[in-house]
Amino acid sequence: IAAVHAQLDELARLSHSSQIDGMADRADRVCERLVLETWLNQASAAEDDPVLRAVLEEVCADLSVEIDFEEVAERHGMSLSTFRRRWAEVVGTPPARYLQELRMREACRLLVETGRPVHDVARTVGFADEFYFSRRFRQELKLAPRDYRKAYQLRQR
Repeated sequence: IAAVHAQLDELARLSHSSQIDGMADRADRVCERLVLETWLNQASAAEDDPVLRAVLEEVCADLSVEIDFEEVAERHGMSLSTFRRRWAEVVGTPPARYLQELRMREACRLLVETGRPVHDVARTVGFADEFYFSRRFRQELKLAPRDYRKAYQLRQR
């Protein structure tokens, strides 16, 4: 819910902005993120499970950190099998896959909204190796990161 509110707040800020150049492109990107958050965000499904809600918040807090789900399960008083079962019931995607999807979504956002180099985007979303990141990105999105940026980057007027 917080991510949805953040996008709505950003849309409100844009609507009151005096900067006209690129306004439609920025609003389009915010709306895309809003749709993605409402469609893909699994955190709301965990509202009835405070332990999984805490784990989801931990996973989303810093995408650059490598997460050992066995250690996370232990820290929250569960065996790995219990953790995986409860996660599957609430989220529906395996924990590592969920983290991968979060990282790719954030990478997409950074590629189109910033001019940061691909290696910097890779590190920000948890990949120490830019080439491995590029290979995984291409597998997931069918485009290299630079090509994705070129195709979807916000136009500067």
